[in-house]
Amino acid sequence: MGDTQIKIGPFALDHAIAEGGMGQVWQGIHTGSNLPIAIKVLTGRMAQRPRFRQTFRNEARAMSRLDHPNIVRIYEYGLLEAGSDAERYFGPSAPYIAMEYVAGHVAHHSQLGDWNTLKRWLIALLDGLAHAHARGVVHRDLKPNNLLLGLDGRVKLSDFGIAFATDDSGIDMERLRAAGTPEFMAPEQCHGQWRDFGPWTDLYAVGCVAFALACGHPPFQEEHPMGTMLAKLERDPPIMRTRFRTPPGFERWVRRLLKKTPRNRFQRAADAAWALKGLAVIDTEESMVSLGEDINDIGQDTLLRSGEDTIVTGGFDTDASLEGDAIKDLEPTYEGVSTSHLRATRAPIPIDWRAGRRRQQPPMKNVGLELFGLRNPPLIGREALCDTLWESLRQVHTIATPQAVVLRGPSGVGKTRIASWLCERAHELGAATVLKAHHAMTSGSTDGLVPMLARHLRCTGLDRRATKERLNALMVSQGAPTDEADALTELMKPTPHSETSSENTIRFFSVVERRLVLGKQLERIALDRTVILWIDDAQWGYESLDFVQWILERRRSPFLVILTVRDEALSERVVESMALDDLDQLDNVDEFSVEPLDEAGHSRFIASLLSFEPSLANAVEKRTAGNPMFAIHLVRNWVNQGYLISTDGGFELAPGAPTELPQDLSEVWGARIQVAMTGRTEHDVSAIELAAVLGQEIDRDEWLTACRLSGLTPSSDLLDDMFRDHLLQPIDEENIDIGFVFVHGMLREAVETHAAENGRLEEHHRTCVALLRSQGRTDARLPRHLRGSGDLHGSLEPLRRSVSLAVSLGDHRTTNTALVEWRDTLRRMGVPNHSPAWLETDVVSCEVAVLQGHRDVADDTAKNLVKMANQERLNGLVCQCLIIRARIAIDSGNYETALAMLAEALEAYQGLEQADLYARSQQQLGRARAATGDLQGAKDAFARAEKAFLSLNDVVQSAYCLIGLANVARQQEDFTRASELASAARSDFEAAGARAGVAATDHLRGDIARFKGNVTDAEEHYRSALELYELVGSRQSIRVELDLSFLLIGNRRFLEAKLLLDRIISTCQDAGHQVLETKAKTNLLAYLTHSEDWFQWDSTIDFIKQTLVRTGILDVDIAIQLESSGQGAISQGQSERGIVALELAVGIWQGLKRSEKVYRLQKRLKDVRGMFSTWS
Repeated sequence: MGDTQIKIGPFALDHAIAEGGMGQVWQGIHTGSNLPIAIKVLTGRMAQRPRFRQTFRNEARAMSRLDHPNIVRIYEYGLLEAGSDAERYFGPSAPYIAMEYVAGHVAHHSQLGDWNTLKRWLIALLDGLAHAHARGVVHRDLKPNNLLLGLDGRVKLSDFGIAFATDDSGIDMERLRAAGTPEFMAPEQCHGQWRDFGPWTDLYAVGCVAFALACGHPPFQEEHPMGTMLAKLERDPPIMRTRFRTPPGFERWVRRLLKKTPRNRFQRAADAAWALKGLAVIDTEESMVSLGEDINDIGQDTLLRSGEDTIVTGGFDTDASLEGDAIKDLEPTYEGVSTSHLRATRAPIPIDWRAGRRRQQPPMKNVGLELFGLRNPPLIGREALCDTLWESLRQVHTIATPQAVVLRGPSGVGKTRIASWLCERAHELGAATVLKAHHAMTSGSTDGLVPMLARHLRCTGLDRRATKERLNALMVSQGAPTDEADALTELMKPTPHSETSSENTIRFFSVVERRLVLGKQLERIALDRTVILWIDDAQWGYESLDFVQWILERRRSPFLVILTVRDEALSERVVESMALDDLDQLDNVDEFSVEPLDEAGHSRFIASLLSFEPSLANAVEKRTAGNPMFAIHLVRNWVNQGYLISTDGGFELAPGAPTELPQDLSEVWGARIQVAMTGRTEHDVSAIELAAVLGQEIDRDEWLTACRLSGLTPSSDLLDDMFRDHLLQPIDEENIDIGFVFVHGMLREAVETHAAENGRLEEHHRTCVALLRSQGRTDARLPRHLRGSGDLHGSLEPLRRSVSLAVSLGDHRTTNTALVEWRDTLRRMGVPNHSPAWLETDVVSCEVAVLQGHRDVADDTAKNLVKMANQERLNGLVCQCLIIRARIAIDSGNYETALAMLAEALEAYQGLEQADLYARSQQQLGRARAATGDLQGAKDAFARAEKAFLSLNDVVQSAYCLIGLANVARQQEDFTRASELASAARSDFEAAGARAGVAATDHLRGDIARFKGNVTDAEEHYRSALELYELVGSRQSIRVELDLSFLLIGNRRFLEAKLLLDRIISTCQDAGHQVLETKAKTNLLAYLTHSEDWFQWDSTIDFIKQTLVRTGILDVDIAIQLESSGQGAISQGQSERGIVALELAVGIWQGLKRSEKVYRLQKRLKDVRGMFSTWS
C-alpha cells in the first residue's frame, strides 16, 4: 500500500507488527484521540472458515467483558466494510479486533534480571487472571509470548482466542478441547478433559511461566510436542536453577502450581497471589547475582520457541466419545487433598471490597458499537448497598452460618447487576465460590438448584451412566462415601418412578431426602470456601425458596444466599409470595428494595455507555427515568438497527431513524425481537420461539431435538448471531455446545409473545409435549405444556400424577403449585363449582394441610368434604377423606375414632375399583388395630394391604406392610417370624432404592434384638437406622431415638438417656405429637425414679395417665417401663407412687390380652397394698 494508510472505521493502520498463519497484527491510531491502537485481522483462507471465524468472535466476546489494567483492552470488533481499501487489502468480510497497543513482550524484554521484578510481574498476571476467571473466562493458552509489557513496565495479558496450527482438513471439536501450547498446557489439557478446566488450568500455566522466566526455559520441553506432554504427565518438575537469587519459598510456590492434580494446586488466582506476596523482597543488587548467564544469552530463544505457536493436540485418545473422554481419566486426575490444606492456602477476605479496585475506563469516542452490551455496565449510585452485601459476606465467612439477602424491585433497576457484581468481586478476591440458579415462569430442564449443581460439577450433557462415573470419581477425590455419588446421580438423572432398575440404586421417596442430598453436597463445597448461592428470578422458584428456608433454619454452613425478585411478576405467584413472606420472618434474612437511579446517578450511567452527542444522551436519560436496563436495551436496539452514526460530538441518531422513543422496557424488548427476527428464515424464527417455550436456560441437545420433532432446521449461524446481538449467552463460555440462556426473563417473555401474536405458540407447546413424551418425562413440565397447547382436559391426568407424587414425597410447596395449576385448568374449562372435579382438589388441600402440620384444619376440611361427597354419592372421595381423617386420628392417639372411620371408609369402598384406596384403608387399619392390642386383626389387615399394594406394583408400600406384620410377630414374641419378615422387607426396599425403608428394617431388627435381650446388637441396629434416617431426613428417626433411650435406661446409662429424652420431648411438643411424647415421658419416668426426683415424677405420671385414658394406647414398651418404674419406686419407699404406675401397666397388659402379665402384676399389687396397709 506504500505510504497510504489503511482505514478501518475510526482507526488508521500504519504498519504490520506481527504475522502468523491466522492473520496479521497492525499498529495504528484512533483518529479521534490520536491514541495508539493495535488491530488484529483474520486473513487468508482462515478468514473464510466458519470455525476460525467463530474462534475469533469468541476472543472478542471474551475480551470485551474484561476491563482491567493488566489485560489488553479491546475497543471494537467487526467485519471489514465491503468495497473498502481494507477489504481489498486483507480480503472480503475479514473480521478484525481493535485493541489497546502495548509496546513489547515479556519474552523479549531484558529488564527481568531480579526477583523483585519477577514477583511484580507475576502478581500483575495473577491480578488480571483473577478478573478474567471471575467473569467466566479461562485463558487456556498462557505463555510468555501472550504477556505484553508496556512502556510503564506494566504487564498485560493478551490473546484470549486460541490460535491453531492445523492442515486444511479442519478442526475437530474434540481436538479443540485439547488445544494449547504443550510446554505451558496443564495435564487436564493434555488429556483433553475440558470438563476439568477451570482457574487452576491457567494457574498451572502461571507455574510454567514463572519457571521459564526465572530459569530461562519451561519445566518440561522435549523435541516433539507429544514428548513434552508425556513428560509433564509422568515426571515431576525438575529442580529450579534460577538465573538470579529468589527467596526460599519461591520454588515451593511454583511446584504447588505445577501439581498434576488440579485439586492440589491453588484454586484461585487470588490464593496464589496471596501466597506469592508473602515471599520476601530481596535487595536488588543481591537479587541480580546470577548464575553466570544473562537473559540475552540464555533462555530468550527457548522462551520464544516454546511460545511461538499454539498447536492443537488430540490428547491420548482423540477418537473417544465426548462422554467417555469426559470421565476416562478423571479418577487419577482428581486425587484427594485435605480440606484443611485447602483452607490454609486461601486468600483472606478483605475488609473493603474496593481493595485493589481500578476505575473503569471511559468509552473511546465513536468506538464500541459492535461490543455494546457485552461489557458489564458500571455500578453507579449503589455503593451503600454494595458495602452492606460485602459485610454480609464477611459475616457469613466469620461465623460460618447462613444468611440471606433479598433484592426486590421492578424490572430493569439493577437487581441482577448488583448480584452479579457481588459474585464477580467475591470470586475475583477469592472470597467465595459462586453458584447461580436460574428460574423462569415456564420452567425448563436447566432451571433450579439441581441443574445449577450439575453445571458446577460439569455433569451437564452426560447420560446417567457417565454422570455416575464422573460423580464417583469426584466423590473419591473428596474422600466422600460412594453412596453419595449414587444419591447425586439420582438427583441429577432420576430414574422414572414408573421404571424398575436392575441395579441397586437410590430412589427418593421424600422431598426432604432430595433436599438433604443437595444440601450435603453444597456443604461439602462450602468446606473449601464460603458459598454465594444466587437464586435469580426467585419469584418463579418455589422449590428453591423452600430449600433456602430449610438451609437458613437447619444448616450451619457459610452460605450467603442472594435472591433477586421482580415485584411485578410476584403478584401472580401465590405460593412464591407466601414463601418469601415466610423467609422475611427469619432473623437471618435482610430485604432491600432496589429503586431507580437518581437523576445525577442516571446521568453518569448514560455517559458511561457510549460517547453520545449531548442532546441524545439527555433524551435517553429522561425517557429511561433511572432504569439502567431500559437505557441499555434502548441503545442496543439502535445499534442492531444501524440507527447510530458517529459525529464529532459523539454518536447520534442517523437521518431517517425514528425519533420517538419507546415508552417502556417491554416495548424495547418487543422491538429488539422484531429486529432480531427480521431477515431470518421461518425455521430460525420458530426455532428461537421454541427455545423460549422450553424455558429461560436451554439445554442445546434438548432444543435441537425439539427442532427436529417440529421439522425445523435452524441456520448454522443462528446462535452466534443471537450471542452477538446479546439476546442469548452461553451457559458455559468454555463449552458453548452445552446450551444457552436468554439474557433476561423479559426477553424470553417477549419471544413467547411474538410466537403467540403469530399463531405459533400452541404448536410450540405441542412440540414440547412430544419431546417430553419421547423422553418418558412425566414431571411438572408436561401438564404445563399441555395447558399451553390448549389441551386442558389432557393436562388433568398429568396434574393429578404430579400432585400425587408431590404428596407422596411430602413436598407441600410443589403440591400447592400444582394444585393452583389444576384449579386454574378447571376454571378455564368452565367446570362448575362444587362438582366432583373441584371436590377432588379440596381433598388435595387436606393433604397439603397434613404435610404442613395443620392437622386440625385438615380434619375439619375432610369432615366437611365427607358430608358433601356423601350427598353427591361420591364414594371414592368419601373413602379418601375418611382415610385422611383416620391417619390424623392414629397420629393423635385416637385409635377407637380411627377404627370407626376406617370401617366407614371400607363400607364406602364397596363397589369401587380403586385398589389404592382399599390398600391404604387396610394399611391404616393394621396400624390402628396393632395400637389397640388387636394383633390378629392387625395381622389380617396388613396382609390384605400388602396383597393390594403388590397388585398395584407398589413394592415400597407392600414392604412397609411386611414391616407391620413383623412388628405384630415381635409383639407376639415370634422373633423368628419377625426376623424373616424384616429380611424380606429389607430386600424389597434395597431393590427399590428406598433408604428410609431400609432404615425401618434396621429399627425393627433393633427391637427384635432388644426383646431377645441382645443389647449390643440392638444398639448397633438402632444406630444404623438413625444414620440412614439422617441421610434421608426422615422424621421417623424420633421413634428410633425413643427405643434407643429405652435401651439406654435398661443398660443403666441414665444421663445419656436423659439428654436424648429431653430433645425428643421438646420435638414432640413442638409437633403436637402426644402419643410419642407419652412414650418419651414413660421412659423419662425410669430416669426420675433412679434420680429420686419425685416432684417431676408426679407431674410426669399424671400426664401419662391422662393420655392413656384419652387415647386408649396399648404399647408393650410403655407397659414394661411403667412396671419397671413402679417397682423402682416401691423399692425406694414410694409405695403409693409405685402402685399408680403398676395399675397403669396392668391396664395396658389387660388390653393386650397378656393374662400372665396381668396375673403377676395383680399379685404384686396385692402384696404391696397389704404391706402399705400394715405400715399405715
